[in-house]
Amino acid sequence: MKFVAIIFITLQFLNICNVSFAWDDDELEVFDVVEEVNQNFYQLLGLTQDANATSIRKAFRQLSLQLHPDKNDAPDADVKFRNLVSVYDVLRDTNKRKHYDNVLVNGLPNWRSAVYYYRHVRKMGLLEMSVILFIVITIGKMEVPDLADILEKIPTPSVWNTLPFQLPCWTFASIVGIPSTIRAIKEMIEERKRRKLEEQAALAEENEQVEPEPVPRGPRRRRAGFTPQEQSGNNSNELKKKDNIRANHVYEKPKYTGGLWTDDDILELIKLVKKFPGGTPDRWEKIAETMNRSVSEVTHMAKKIKDEGLKPNQAAEEPSVVQQPKKVKTRAENPESDVVWSQEEQKALEAALLKYPKSSSVDRWEKIANCIEGKTKEECQLRYRQLVDLVKKKNETTQ
Repeated sequence: MKFVAIIFITLQFLNICNVSFAWDDDELEVFDVVEEVNQNFYQLLGLTQDANATSIRKAFRQLSLQLHPDKNDAPDADVKFRNLVSVYDVLRDTNKRKHYDNVLVNGLPNWRSAVYYYRHVRKMGLLEMSVILFIVITIGKMEVPDLADILEKIPTPSVWNTLPFQLPCWTFASIVGIPSTIRAIKEMIEERKRRKLEEQAALAEENEQVEPEPVPRGPRRRRAGFTPQEQSGNNSNELKKKDNIRANHVYEKPKYTGGLWTDDDILELIKLVKKFPGGTPDRWEKIAETMNRSVSEVTHMAKKIKDEGLKPNQAAEEPSVVQQPKKVKTRAENPESDVVWSQEEQKALEAALLKYPKSSSVDRWEKIANCIEGKTKEECQLRYRQLVDLVKKKNETTQ
């Protein structure tokens, strides 16, 4: 009886294989042609994939005249002509061409697909089918006793395992387990609350951390004085930019109010007045902030210097451009050192030094003296040396 059942199941399987609901005959035919030709149909005809029916028919006629066995002596002329006809049959039919375009995108079904085996089965002959059927029946006949032994070893359910007995047991266990379930839910809720409180406490602790206090800056050191500018205009522009950057720094230092004005303070005021010429926004505020004095004191002293000019016992004015001191040979003072230089003459000397740099010409000091009315070449040189000596002494005192 079991042997007959196996034969019936096998025949039913083969009957199902003969009818395919997932793939129609046109699609299966396209699969077979693609596998047989093993070449792109459009490339075989020399066309693009978007070619119309007229182009396909025209290309087929031209190739058929070339590949026909009667006009082609090649040994594989029959195979090429047969493939050409199969390709033309697929492309001229709209439904088959649609299936072929799908194959170009997704490829042929592989061994993981059922149609792969179905295509091979439908190509088998009667002898091959008989051999497969014989093998299946033989293996099934040998496996049936083993299957019966396995089924006998499976324990049969008792009356206690039936639904009428198990349903009341499940209901009773559910009712008894309600308190423990409620306790577990409460513990879960409390655990979530505890974690939330811990997170809030950690966040509050981070927010309460005191930020480190900034390290106070040291007292501002006075910058070195000036030496007469003897370089090109490009270097003077770069040095002016550096002075502007330094002047913009803010130092926390108490302002002097009503203090005495030393020679260094007067020289610094003259330098700042030249650095911030008239028309500069907030000119006097910047000068007062740099000197740590009030605006009224700075403006009063600047007006006083402008009205009275430089006296012999006052410190000489400095040139307007910052430059590192250079080594200049000096000579002993002569009686001409008592010559008084006014503010206009001092400005004219500075302008002449910038106009005629050191490397300009041999008669440099004569040209400088010509630019200053009432001053000789020797007086200009002596005034220059006095300024250089003054700056050197100031640098030594600062260091």
